Amino acid sequence: ARAGEPGMVLASHGSNFDVPNLDTLAAHVGGQDVFDQLVFLAGRKLGEESPVTQMLSEVYPRLVVTPPAWFEQPGLTKEQLARGRRMNLTALRESRRVLRDGRLLFLFPTGTRERPGRPETRVALSQTANYLRMVKNVCLLGFRGNTLPPHESGVMVREEVQQAALQIRISPVTTVDELTRATFGEVRTPRKDEERQQLA
Repeated sequence: ARAGEPGMVLASHGSNFDVPNLDTLAAHVGGQDVFDQLVFLAGRKLGEESPVTQMLSEVYPRLVVTPPAWFEQPGLTKEQLARGRRMNLTALRESRRVLRDGRLLFLFPTGTRERPGRPETRVALSQTANYLRMVKNVCLLGFRGNTLPPHESGVMVREEVQQAALQIRISPVTTVDELTRATFGEVRTPRKDEERQQLA
C-alpha cells in the first residue's frame, strides 16, 4: 500500500472478537501502524442484531455489506431488496476510494463465522472475487482459538465470552495472481481464434 499498490487482507473468521483480538495483538506485539490502515468489510447483521456487536463494529472503520444469505429471507419487500443491493454497490464504490487513499481492505471471504461440523461455513463467497479484482497484493491471516464462539442457535445476543488461547498466523504478502495459481493452478486465457471456435 505504501508503494501505491492496492492490497487486501483475507482472514479466517470464527468469532465476532476476531478484529478486537487482532487490534490487541497489534498494540502489544507490534503492527499497530498497519492495523490502523485497515478498513473492514462487515456484514449488516453486526449492526442490526446485537447491541454488543453493533458497538464493536462501530469502533473500527468499516464498509457495510448485505450477504447473499440475507436476500434469501422470505417476505422481503422490493424496497428492502433494493436497499440491500444499493448497500453492496456503495461498498464496492467506497472500497475503490479506500484503496486510492492508500489504505487496506480487510475481508472475511466466507462472509460468516466458521462452525465445527458445518463445512459450508468455510467456503468463500463468490462476491470475494469482486474485491480481489481491485487489488494487486494480498495477505492471508488465520485465527486459532475463539473467545466468543457462535451460539448454536445463531442468535448473537446469546453468545458468551470465554477464555481461550489465541494464535494468529499471518502469511507473507503475495500477489493475487500468485494466490490464484497456487489455489487453482495455471489459468490460461484463450486466444481469439479459440474463442471464435468455441462460439461457432
